[in-house]
Amino acid sequence: MTLDNVYTYQDAIHFSSYQAKSQNQVSKQASPETSLNALLKKMGPEIQHALPKHMDADRIARIALTAVRTQLQNY
Repeated sequence: MTLDNVYTYQDAIHFSSYQAKSQNQVSKQASPETSLNALLKKMGPEIQHALPKHMDADRIARIALTAVRTQLQNY
């Protein structure tokens, strides 16, 4: 038996803190809905310029977010 296969208490603490950090990073990642919403808000004026006069960027943003939500529910 080699010492490579023996884990110490310090190794267990290090591994559990590593797991906690990686789980925190996963929870901090933005969902597709949140990141799309931020992008649409940022690009709102440019989207408005590309749309016909009778439509506004907020309506297109709502349509896009609804489409993302329904697609996420299907998966």
